[in-house]
Amino acid sequence: MISGEQWEKYEDKYGRLMHKISRNISGDAAVASLEDNYGDLCVAALESIKGFQKKTGQDFDQMFGTKLFDQYTKTCLWHMKGSKGARITQKYPVTKNTVPLHEYPGVLTLMEEKGCSLELEDFFETISSRFTPMEKRVADEVASEPSLVNAKGKVAVGKVARNLGTTPYFVKKSLKSIEKKIGNEL
Repeated sequence: MISGEQWEKYEDKYGRLMHKISRNISGDAAVASLEDNYGDLCVAALESIKGFQKKTGQDFDQMFGTKLFDQYTKTCLWHMKGSKGARITQKYPVTKNTVPLHEYPGVLTLMEEKGCSLELEDFFETISSRFTPMEKRVADEVASEPSLVNAKGKVAVGKVARNLGTTPYFVKKSLKSIEKKIGNEL
């Protein structure tokens, strides 16, 4: 790939831009710390170098400093910022009231003092407050009957519908809505 000297050369030229982009990625301190953002940008930079080499057939010394490489690498870095920002925005309804526990360990103590635990049930109870009545019924049914979820994580829609006395259409619709609200695939 590239040598340490070549990476230093790259960082000398694009390091300030990478730090600027790192500071522009925000929204969730747990997954978008400055260090994490910079690390993700370094990975994106290495991938862009590899991609440019593959596309042009040039080695690092040939391509570095050309206008085309400059445009390509900047585009890749900004694209990475946009992609990560979009993922953060997508999960924002779930993560907006969270804090990074490694920075605020007192939160755990406070939660324990108030009788809260970090169990899955507590998370589920908190997130389910955003569910419609039908979504709550579907979620409660799946949570109370683990056999309704197969080894691949797929929900037996027909069985849930029969258990609730509704149609598979309403169960699928509820599952899709729950999926969007918690940011996972069911």
